[in-house]
Amino acid sequence: MANILVTCFGSFGDLYPYIALSKSLQQRGHVVKIGSALIYQSVIESEGILFTHVRTAFDKYSTPDATREFIERIFDPVKGGKLLTLEIMMFIEDMYKDTITAIEHIDFVISNPLAYTTPIVCRDKEIPWISTVLAPMFFLSVYDPPILAAAPWLRKIHSLSPTLYRTLFKLIASTTKTWVKPLYQLCDHYKITPPYGNPLFKGQYSPYGTLAMFPDYFAEPQIDWPENTKMVGFPLFASEVATSEEQTNLQKFIQTGEAPIVFALGSAAVNAAGEFYRISAKIVRRLKRRAIMVYGAHDEVISEIKPGNDIFFIRYIAYNKVFPKALNIL
Repeated sequence: MANILVTCFGSFGDLYPYIALSKSLQQRGHVVKIGSALIYQSVIESEGILFTHVRTAFDKYSTPDATREFIERIFDPVKGGKLLTLEIMMFIEDMYKDTITAIEHIDFVISNPLAYTTPIVCRDKEIPWISTVLAPMFFLSVYDPPILAAAPWLRKIHSLSPTLYRTLFKLIASTTKTWVKPLYQLCDHYKITPPYGNPLFKGQYSPYGTLAMFPDYFAEPQIDWPENTKMVGFPLFASEVATSEEQTNLQKFIQTGEAPIVFALGSAAVNAAGEFYRISAKIVRRLKRRAIMVYGAHDEVISEIKPGNDIFFIRYIAYNKVFPKALNIL
């Protein structure tokens, strides 16, 4: 039996895979503790997992309006990545101090890409750790590159010369290193070894191994992925927040007509939905289909949609309650 710390930050879409991983480790007899933002404490502890608060910028966004403002800023296709990184860097010393506290009596650590202080703390304290990646695009493979939101046209020239991406990724790593300057300053202040490489990219990966937390049909392994990468599939976890009445009404809607189309955005993107639901409703009605719209905390995103028996609106619902019953167009 080992005492394991999991450090993870981000949205519920980032947290839930680590809850699934933690519960699986608990079933194997290990004691697991998750270090994350304070807003996730109740969710983590309700699953019987120990929680420790690791301070970050995410602690500031505890209301729907504050969350939406934050998400809209970091979803900017050009500036979003930099804004998110700089925001986290503002609290990097707090994250470092809390990580130091969290690893007391810990045998092994699992980190996610935003846990920037985990690699340097584990290396300094000589605690074994593994890194994780939730989406293949973050590996920045030269052989299977992501479509970059700021320059989608680049993907079209990949067949001409994949090596162009090697130059591009080196340029990105060099340019973004200035974003994490506070982390290097922290290492200098506390006299600890800095990251081995840009912590946004190669510097986040552990020499002990990396978990690719998606299946091979999502992305095939590439030779330029980090060494000792193991694909483990999707760690599935669902937490239900819909009331019993909402769930009953939803099931009645599903059972009283043809299979619906489900419109849902991730737990972060739903806060910056824009015209998504209004346009989706127009499409559904033009196609004469039924729909379920999981629209989140902001009522105004559906306020202009004319009510009708063909569309069911619900703030939140566990996807495993609706996806298996959705219209299958394949």
